[in-house]
Amino acid sequence: MAGRPRTGSVIRLATSANAAQALSDQIRIATENTAKWLAEADRKADRLRRIDQLRRSLNRAPARNGDVIRGALDATTAQVEAWRVRRGQLLIVDEASQASTLPLDRIVGCAGAVGAKVLLVGDWAQMSAVQAGGAFAMLVRDRPDPAELTHIRRFTHRWERLASARLRAGDLAIIDRYQGPRTASRR
Repeated sequence: MAGRPRTGSVIRLATSANAAQALSDQIRIATENTAKWLAEADRKADRLRRIDQLRRSLNRAPARNGDVIRGALDATTAQVEAWRVRRGQLLIVDEASQASTLPLDRIVGCAGAVGAKVLLVGDWAQMSAVQAGGAFAMLVRDRPDPAELTHIRRFTHRWERLASARLRAGDLAIIDRYQGPRTASRR
């Protein structure tokens, strides 16, 4: 990912490629999906081994091969750095209610191992993860006073913002607003 964050900055993650793209488009900041981010984290050990191999090869290689090996070394080092989590960084997971428990645990583990922090953002009452989930809702329930957004911003029309807030609060009468005007039924 080009232009990855530096120490003290933010890494933005979403639960799917579509959600990551939508968030990136909305806030105009690069966002990655959690599966891709975790896959890149899994490749770190292999890349570090490759760097060691390339360094050994560079020391033994004839001068004419040095530029090729240095190029591969630089590229592999750049890949490691591009996906490195640093102390003081903040990892934001958007739509966290849709994140499966195991990937959330792995993200928190990666961040904790280097002294970074994780912020889970989303609506706990929203659809849960397809795989084993519910961790986000559990965390919200167990907090004495979880932060809650008070303004809905992702809908184009005002009626959608108001209707979604009423639906989330359990007002099922608002469903008719989504269905539009009723037509007379034919017998």
